[in-house]
Amino acid sequence: MNDHLFVWFYPPPGHDPLLCGRLDLIGGRQCLFSYAPEYLNRSNAIALCPDLPLLERQYVASAGVEMHPIFEDAGPDRWGRRVMDLAVNPRRRAAIDYLALAGVDRIGALGFSGSGESSPVRGAPPVHRGA
Repeated sequence: MNDHLFVWFYPPPGHDPLLCGRLDLIGGRQCLFSYAPEYLNRSNAIALCPDLPLLERQYVASAGVEMHPIFEDAGPDRWGRRVMDLAVNPRRRAAIDYLALAGVDRIGALGFSGSGESSPVRGAPPVHRGA
């Protein structure tokens, strides 16, 4: 598993995903987040949440938390992590690894990939519909 993961923002349908930042794993557990310079330079850039203002810096999660809650919320829950542990048996079990393993089949405005050159999917992320 990589020690970094690129964060993509999905604007409203009809627009391509935007590289908005990067998560870096430090010390095997805690993730730092920083906005991508090209995202910060956009006139229409929006902060991912109020406590991650659009500044050129690294944001550290609160003490005792592996990553900022907005990224935790975008990843699999405890049950999803358990399923991944049984199905994939990842070598490392850091929060960033579960985001990488979850793939693109998620709801929300954030996507994650190992590349800063191409987004996980083109267009809007898939939406689950009830049966």
